Amino acid sequence: RRTMIGHAIFLGLCIAAVVLARRVFGLPPQVIATVLIVALIVFGWDIMTFMRLRARVTELRDQIETS
Repeated sequence: RRTMIGHAIFLGLCIAAVVLARRVFGLPPQVIATVLIVALIVFGWDIMTFMRLRARVTELRDQIETS
């Protein structure tokens, strides 16, 4: 969970930096999309692992409750 929060904070800081740089240097809007795509590529493995483990925890809790 801490890793996901850290990724979200880092992504937010990156987007803020891109928005600022875009305004200062007059960069095109596609720069923001590029940042989001790169973030999904870089953090994709962690996001998928988090989702898979979260689903597994839910399964195990359901098994414990029905037993």
